[in-house]
Amino acid sequence: MIAAGYDVAGPALYGPRGFRDSLPETERRLKVLTRQRADAQAALDAVLRTDEEQATRDAEDAVFYATMKTMQCNVDSTGTGFVAFTTDGDPLDVADMTHA
Repeated sequence: MIAAGYDVAGPALYGPRGFRDSLPETERRLKVLTRQRADAQAALDAVLRTDEEQATRDAEDAVFYATMKTMQCNVDSTGTGFVAFTTDGDPLDVADMTHA
């Protein structure tokens, strides 16, 4: 912390450059703040979309939801993922889930 310019002992510890925390606590706070910043940036990006970008996003969402309605997804037998099925109960091939 000294190398980063923080005071770690003495009266300066309680000044604006004093470091009074533990490294694990600081790392935890950094993770929380990084997550909050990413969420805030995503919200800002959503608000700042142009009408054309929003229309494109809405069209993509409509295709996605229409596709999801045509299949059933269940947890696989190992419990590590999902298996998609058609409405007839047949397993859905990955090639059928992507654009050609």
